[in-house]
Amino acid sequence: MRISFAATLAAPVLAGLVLATPARAQISNDDVARVKQYMVCEGTLSKACELFMKGAFAEARAAFRAAADAGEAGALNNLGVLHENGAGVPRNAVRAVEWYRKAAEGGVAAAQYNLAMLTAGDHIFGGADPLRRDEDMAAAYMWLSLSADQKFALAVETLEELGRFLTKPQMAAAQKRLRARRGK
Repeated sequence: MRISFAATLAAPVLAGLVLATPARAQISNDDVARVKQYMVCEGTLSKACELFMKGAFAEARAAFRAAADAGEAGALNNLGVLHENGAGVPRNAVRAVEWYRKAAEGGVAAAQYNLAMLTAGDHIFGGADPLRRDEDMAAAYMWLSLSADQKFALAVETLEELGRFLTKPQMAAAQKRLRARRGK
C-alpha cells in the first residue's frame, strides 16, 4: 500500500498535537503501538521495548539510556522517539533531533528516517526557519535516501514523494550530500 508523504507526516503531527494536550498525561495504548514502528526493538533492545509497550516509560527510558551508554546506536533512536512523542519525558523536538542525529550518524535506518521526517515536516507544516529550508530539505532527502538504501520500508515508501517537495537546487544539494556520504 502506498502512503502519501503528507499522510506519513500528518499522522505523527496529529498524534503530537493530541499528545501535547494537557488532559493526556501519558500516550494511549493505540499511540504506543503506532509509535513503536519508529523504534529499534531487536536484540538487546527488545526488553526495553516491551517496557515501552506496557507504558512503563521511565523504566524503558532508563533501559534505552543504559543501552545507549553501552554503545547501542538503536537505543539512541529510541530515546529520540521518547522525546518526540513525550513518552515519559516532556515533548522536546530539539532533544529528539539530537538523539536521532547521533543514531543516524551511526547508520541506524529508523533514526535516519525519523530525522528526515522531523526535519522535512517542520518545513512542510510550518514552524521551521525559512532561511534554513534549502539546507534542511536537502539534508532530509539525504537521510531518507540512506534509510531507503537499507530497505527501511517507511523510507522506501516515502522517498519519491519527498523528492517532489524539493526544488531543483535542493535536490542537487541533496545528491551532492549523498555522494559525499556514500563516498562516491
